[in-house]
Amino acid sequence: MQNKILTGVLVACVCAMLMAVAACSNEETGQESHASVESALQAAVDRLAAENNFPGIQAAIIMPDGTVIEAAAGLADREQEISMTTNMRLLSGSIGKTYVAAAVMALVAEGKLALEEKVSTYVGDEDWYQGFPNGDDVTLGQMLNHSSGVPRDYLVHPEFLAAVKRSVDEDINLVDMGLTHEDFVRWVSGLEPGFAPGEGFMYTDVAYTVAALVAEKVDGRSLEDQIRERFITPYKLTRTEAQTRRMTDFVSAYFPPPMHPGFPGVPEKSVTMGVFAFDPGMEWGGGGYASNAGDLARWAHLWFGGEAVDGSYIETITGWGNEHVIPQLGDAYGVGVQIRYDSPFGERLYHGGYQLGFIARAEHLPEHGMSSAIMINTVDIAYERYHDEIWNAVLTAIEIQTDE
Repeated sequence: MQNKILTGVLVACVCAMLMAVAACSNEETGQESHASVESALQAAVDRLAAENNFPGIQAAIIMPDGTVIEAAAGLADREQEISMTTNMRLLSGSIGKTYVAAAVMALVAEGKLALEEKVSTYVGDEDWYQGFPNGDDVTLGQMLNHSSGVPRDYLVHPEFLAAVKRSVDEDINLVDMGLTHEDFVRWVSGLEPGFAPGEGFMYTDVAYTVAALVAEKVDGRSLEDQIRERFITPYKLTRTEAQTRRMTDFVSAYFPPPMHPGFPGVPEKSVTMGVFAFDPGMEWGGGGYASNAGDLARWAHLWFGGEAVDGSYIETITGWGNEHVIPQLGDAYGVGVQIRYDSPFGERLYHGGYQLGFIARAEHLPEHGMSSAIMINTVDIAYERYHDEIWNAVLTAIEIQTDE
């Protein structure tokens, strides 16, 4: 009997030792894999910065175990020769639409909103909503997947462009001119719809401005408070905040001259180390957030990975995918998500963003359980290719490490 007990103890000890060795081996393999990815990521951004004409770049990768790996290259400011670092912040542009979508989905989870419900149910009595194209019939989901039928954006309205120019000339914010987010919606009032709800695609900031105003009315808090209290603070996105005219730990930005006619008055150097030549408050529901690539990748991992809001919402936001989308924006646009169903990296859930001197992209690869983000302090339309090159470098490094 004693021999049997002793044998059992010895077997248990051996098993425990083998499990400990295996755990250490796995940990060491993970550390080696992370080191390989870090090296590959830095080499990729160094190469991109050397071979292309943009000032600076940040990139970040979220590994399947949640580890964040960041890299930066190039310059935060060309004239002062200030190097880009990973902790500096840039504008994320329309990626901020994902925060609006998340705020709406949080209210859906709480039973306070429904994507199938008509927007007029929530704000039909508001004067700013009167005359909105298809306003009586469009649903909240259609507003969020850009199939509302609104034919154009407030961004091209003469009063808006005049306000942006004045914000540059007089160093004044739009709110100090007496303009409100509701005014942005009023500027499309009375336009003839471009198509029936759900029957087309027109990407606009005004649709997300309407969705943001719906969220404010139903929740009772400002959009900024909802996003901060629901997402930024709980998920410790410490480099992320609503963009303002003066920001700390912020880069300079360069707005290419070919794009100047679209925004008269905005200078080529649109931001100087956190001091904006224009009022970035013009974006709001259409974007409106400053971040760094690390935080942006974390947010992509949360939102596109299905962990940002209570409940199972990924099938819902992708199920609303509008396949009338133009090819440059993906195979479909859902609720705060662009979708590529098939790519060299498998399915891609992502969102791109542009501002006056910035371009960015954040995405999640469900097949790999990984997420990423890139941010550049100019408008470079090759940014999607840069992102692909980064993924190629990172995934190759992982495969090589795995094979070894």
